[in-house]
Amino acid sequence: MHSRPIRLALTFLATSTLLISADAFRVRADDAPPGPPVVSFKLLLPFLPTALPGWTAEKPEGNTMRMGPMEITTVGAKFAKGTSTASVEIIDYSLQRAVMKGMMLGWQFSNESTDGYQKGVTIDGVSGYETFSEADKETNVFVIAGDRFWVHVEVRGEKPEVARAWLGKIDLKGLAGVN
Repeated sequence: MHSRPIRLALTFLATSTLLISADAFRVRADDAPPGPPVVSFKLLLPFLPTALPGWTAEKPEGNTMRMGPMEITTVGAKFAKGTSTASVEIIDYSLQRAVMKGMMLGWQFSNESTDGYQKGVTIDGVSGYETFSEADKETNVFVIAGDRFWVHVEVRGEKPEVARAWLGKIDLKGLAGVN
């Protein structure tokens, strides 16, 4: 089985063939002009956070893949504390701008129930989306740094504040400046 960053990279490649629509606005991601070439995973690894107090870290992973006009770089790190887990991923995708526009339209959606919530958020001036499932105490936070880098934090077995603490350990402004 592929590691989580590679699975996510393959998912993003598959996503590039989807039709993204909002009202009369339609863009096919595979027809969109490519963005700038992706950066090497070696440039993104330093932006992965170190472990929060009481957490242990696994060795970070990184990958840069190119296939014609599609390029994707992913880096990721996993952490554990007892039965709780956290993972942090940073993705640079050459066709991301068209794909991200469609995803960000969904960030206007919000829902709260006894099962959890999904909502748009702003963290340190960066727009994002946060989900929380009460049943398994799973929080996912997604932000886009510099209109380019997709950052995903997933925490299981903890309150949502812990996911935001992981995100707070990432230098989003520095990441936004990477070329």
